[in-house]
Amino acid sequence: SQYVGKYPLSSQYTIEITQKDGILHGRVVGQPAFVLRMIGIDRFAIVGVPSEISFERNTEGDVAALTLHENGRDQRGSRSDPRNSR
Repeated sequence: SQYVGKYPLSSQYTIEITQKDGILHGRVVGQPAFVLRMIGIDRFAIVGVPSEISFERNTEGDVAALTLHENGRDQRGSRSDPRNSR
């Protein structure tokens, strides 16, 4: 998937996006994985919690960053492994 990768939001908080059986999952180290459900172009709801993740693309159209929308706050993280962006 074009979204799979690691997105550090801070030095101690990284969201890793994976795909299994066609379903996107996210995980923060030390926490259980969560399922992502597409709600728009490059925008996903985190199933079971009132939070969303949106992805940003660069000028080439590659996924370059994500933003976690949670509790009225937006936390952005640039992709740390851009080689896997396509």
